[in-house]
Amino acid sequence: EVLPGEIVQISRHGVKSLSVVPRPEGDLPAFCIFEYVYFARPDSIFEGQMVYTVRQRCGRQLAIEAPTDVDLVSTVPESATPAALGYAQQSGLPYTEVLCKNRYVGRTFIQPNTRLRQLGVAKKFGVLTDNFAGKRVVLIDDSIVRGNTISPIIKLLREAGATEVGFLQL
Repeated sequence: EVLPGEIVQISRHGVKSLSVVPRPEGDLPAFCIFEYVYFARPDSIFEGQMVYTVRQRCGRQLAIEAPTDVDLVSTVPESATPAALGYAQQSGLPYTEVLCKNRYVGRTFIQPNTRLRQLGVAKKFGVLTDNFAGKRVVLIDDSIVRGNTISPIIKLLREAGATEVGFLQL
């Protein structure tokens, strides 16, 4: 496991670990929570824990701290899916996919201006109307870097037939 601030150099001469962040003796390296919640692949292991499992536990804890009165739990794909599953398991609500992610649209939060981010979000998701029409939905999401995504998604789901759309942020 590569530690925060560490560089691992692999060459024909072997493996060498370099520390690029000077720390006073005894200071533990800081770990960015965005790795667990957002950036890392679900099968990654950090600090001896699989990212998928940590995300699922976050969803269970969210269900304890923020219960909702809805018909189903869903996610804004993809990194929040394990959290949504954990929320559904903890709350006893069914998990149902309501959005289909366009895999050819990349990360919208890194676009250089608001207009390009909004255009990217508009192309990023399709709705699975049969799964939620006439129902109350709570979405579990983790991607509030800029906050451009959730309002259009809620509007999209309401226009497609959801009677209510709640939103919970990891």
